[in-house]
Amino acid sequence: MSINKPQRDAACAELQDVVGNLQRRIAGEELQPAELILACRKILDLWIVGGGESTDDAVISFLGIESQSDHVLGGSQVKVGRDVDRARFEPGSDAEAIEVGEIAHFFRESFGSAVASLADHLGVR
Repeated sequence: MSINKPQRDAACAELQDVVGNLQRRIAGEELQPAELILACRKILDLWIVGGGESTDDAVISFLGIESQSDHVLGGSQVKVGRDVDRARFEPGSDAEAIEVGEIAHFFRESFGSAVASLADHLGVR
């Protein structure tokens, strides 16, 4: 995928907005479990469009959280059952909601730290 400078600039600006909004939501304890996981993907997507790599130090924590949720939940292509060591849940099911909540609870503190660190890196106040 070829990304031009205006697209990179727009992605960087949107990333700053996303990070600023996340800081406010975290401070107000308003962030829902699914939002935490989805925010990881959004941050990674914008970082990559902005010219970065998903393994860059500034975003590696988001990759770890997002990867863990995909590992546990199995991604959108999976319905139910077990695949080797991965628990899979029907999208939208109560079991999935419980699992998302547990993942978010476990990663809430590290997610907040990662957002604060990225905000510093981007100069977001």
